[in-house]
Amino acid sequence: MIQYFKQIWTLPYAVRLFLISESFLGIGQGIFSLLFNLHLLALHVDESQIGKITAVGTVVMGIGSISISYFIDQWGRKRTLLTGVLLIGAGSSGVALGSELLHFYMAYGVYSFGLAMLVASEFSLLFMYCETKQQETLSYSMVFAVFTLFVGLGTYIGGILPKYLGTGVTTYQVPILLTGGIIFLVFATRLFLPKEIRKTPAPGERKKTKWVPSTNVFIFTGFSIFLGASFALLVPFFNIILKYRLTLQDDQVALLLTLNGLVLFFSSLFSPFFLEKWGLRKTTMIIFLTTVVPSFILGLALPLSLFVMVFLFRSGVFTALQNVLEGQMMQATPDEDRSIYAGMRSLGRSMASSVMSLITGYILLVKNYYLPFVLSGAILALGYFYFQYLVLPRLEQSDSEAQLKNSSATEEVTL
Repeated sequence: MIQYFKQIWTLPYAVRLFLISESFLGIGQGIFSLLFNLHLLALHVDESQIGKITAVGTVVMGIGSISISYFIDQWGRKRTLLTGVLLIGAGSSGVALGSELLHFYMAYGVYSFGLAMLVASEFSLLFMYCETKQQETLSYSMVFAVFTLFVGLGTYIGGILPKYLGTGVTTYQVPILLTGGIIFLVFATRLFLPKEIRKTPAPGERKKTKWVPSTNVFIFTGFSIFLGASFALLVPFFNIILKYRLTLQDDQVALLLTLNGLVLFFSSLFSPFFLEKWGLRKTTMIIFLTTVVPSFILGLALPLSLFVMVFLFRSGVFTALQNVLEGQMMQATPDEDRSIYAGMRSLGRSMASSVMSLITGYILLVKNYYLPFVLSGAILALGYFYFQYLVLPRLEQSDSEAQLKNSSATEEVTL
């Protein structure tokens, strides 16, 4: 364990700067994610319409990601990332400046396109700063750990701010407006990231990886659809589900989501440790099991204290599942294909999310706060079989090839 923490402290400078900026992004996203739905509800936009706005946003994000991913390496991963951060800040603040449905669609569309640029470039750029596969695994999880920790902090701040800054069209308007300023700090910090080193592949290889993704990319994208669907059924609507299922006040919802963020932080922090200790096959089997079963349990009528414990446990394990598997799939993808994979993954997740957001919107409209958990568990159960038979063999093959390559390199150095 001590050695594991030493590895964290010795990550490259660029990765550590990335993590610092991720804290500002988490705070801004935490405030926005808590107050967005509540702001729209206060303006008499019903759950069904919120679901449609969210669905359109995910479509924009998906189409934007796949379009951008073909040109990221030519335009520059860092430049794409910085532009995306600016659009996220502009779109999130823009939500607070209107009262018509069309305005919300447009503002959320800008926000979603910014997310598309961020998602398509963030991890492919991050991995360029890493020197070893172990650093890639650790960096991937640490970004999520920092992000989720500060999303929790931002959520808590978002629950408090309306009490002190609640002077606008709704009590949520000014706090949402402030998110743009907070996210701008991400842009200011990431300006100091080192410029990426571009690799120039052979012309034939470049054409193939640019326009025709590998079979692995398609298979990995298919699995991301399961994760995206399960995520979209619940996470964007956590504040509504918790508020009305448990009959909580806004600050109580914020506190619970803050605790959730703390749980997500620890699950992200230690997932590489357990992956290294148990191995990929055993780790994934355990976290699939401990994600699916709690999802079905949460579909039952539970006492408040039991619901909270199972909710936090399920949320933490689900985050570990995403970190471990998506990190491994990104590592198994060659660098020249990582941008297109990030774009296709985002497209797949967005397609699934748009459908699931609409479904959840209609479910919540009829005040059913149990069914989304059941559906999420069912999708994860199907995802397990997809992973077991299609994804896992390819990840293990990639890992074996990497170990063989490292072994050969070591033998050459010895000779």
